[in-house]
Amino acid sequence: VKTTVDEVVLDFIARDKKGKPVTDLKPEDLAVSDNGAKQQPASFRLVQGAEAISQGGTTTKLDPLRQLRLVTLAFEAMSDPAQRKTARAGAIDLVKGEQGGNVFYSVVVIDTRLLVLQPFTSDKDALTKAINDATSGYSAQKLLPESDRIKSDLRRYLAGQTFNGADQPNTTLAAANQVVGQAPPGGTGAGGAMQAKLVSVMLDMLRMDAVIASQDARLSLNSLESLVRGLQSMPGRKSVLYFSTGMTLTPELDAIFRNLTSMANRANVTFYSVDTRGVMTFAQNAGATDQLAGANAAAAAAGGGIAKRNDSGVSTDEVKASDNAETSSRANVQLPIRNLAEATGGFLLGESNDLRTSLRHVNEEIASYYELTYNPHIDNYDGSFHKLKLESDRKNLVLQARNGYFALPPEARAAGLATFELPLLKAISDAQVSHDVEFRAGAFLEQ
Repeated sequence: VKTTVDEVVLDFIARDKKGKPVTDLKPEDLAVSDNGAKQQPASFRLVQGAEAISQGGTTTKLDPLRQLRLVTLAFEAMSDPAQRKTARAGAIDLVKGEQGGNVFYSVVVIDTRLLVLQPFTSDKDALTKAINDATSGYSAQKLLPESDRIKSDLRRYLAGQTFNGADQPNTTLAAANQVVGQAPPGGTGAGGAMQAKLVSVMLDMLRMDAVIASQDARLSLNSLESLVRGLQSMPGRKSVLYFSTGMTLTPELDAIFRNLTSMANRANVTFYSVDTRGVMTFAQNAGATDQLAGANAAAAAAGGGIAKRNDSGVSTDEVKASDNAETSSRANVQLPIRNLAEATGGFLLGESNDLRTSLRHVNEEIASYYELTYNPHIDNYDGSFHKLKLESDRKNLVLQARNGYFALPPEARAAGLATFELPLLKAISDAQVSHDVEFRAGAFLEQ
């Protein structure tokens, strides 16, 4: 007998209207719907540190792997010294704050490629140095040798070799021993196994390391996707703090963006987007308003109305009027990073020159969260989007959870298929020619 049961794991945060964590929720306080269908929770518990508290109040120790809280600080290249200073101060305050014994940070930079400056560790001095380097304004070429050295050391460690001829690996790689046991690195004890797993995960996160010619959103999305892919093998809640000045999401990148959020939700990875531009002195939508006004002006010059054609000759602006109107809504560069965070259960941090208080809220969420599971009873894994909705009738309660997931079959998930690839493969396997758009093709000889 062969059977498959797929379970949706929904981790979420509960706060009161003043922003304080709520830790006394019960399953009957919540209503979960999947594509509008009410769901019955199969399990419900509050995870705090290395323990899980069931709905009956029973406390159990989590297994060593599930104890870990992995947090990646991902910094985009920032040319403005003020923005780098804001990011640096907030990130250093975060890692130097009070942490649980099972919280580990890594530091990466997105600049023409994905660079690693610090693998997972709880060493605050090592993290501070990496954050300083990430926000120093150094070029990718200057940071590349250190990134390559770290990756080389990680590979040698997994191969059972030593670092620089020493008997012990770099101390930042031994951080996992602070969680479980004091087994020597590379040994058979729990500490050695945990350390090896952290090294393996870090290397998996860095598989997207090729140079990309342009510094556009495609590089950022591919880099963030690489981080998610590497983290997906670890259980529990994983977080990525994405320090950025915004993202211009052009139409051709929509599918890549949706795939990133889908992968993050399946892998239980939460994004927190950090807008490092500080307090804005202008409206976020000012660019969109100007672009739309320009499109309308061009359309009016063409004879009134974007859809109306003027055969007497048109200018370049008039030709592009329709495209400009369509893309005007994308001029707010904060909107994509806000959507990325909120779609994966996080939130946007911005509109402030001091991010320390907001980042402390992130620290709270890393340490404590609720975990709810249910069986979605999906008969047809067709790759469609399933919208999740989490509600409560308790007053003054604010819930923060993922917005949904794509229903991909297990074999598609294991193969790492993107959400848009499943319908494409189905169309190919059906071997039926689509007639949605009729066309004729042929060759002719021009005299």
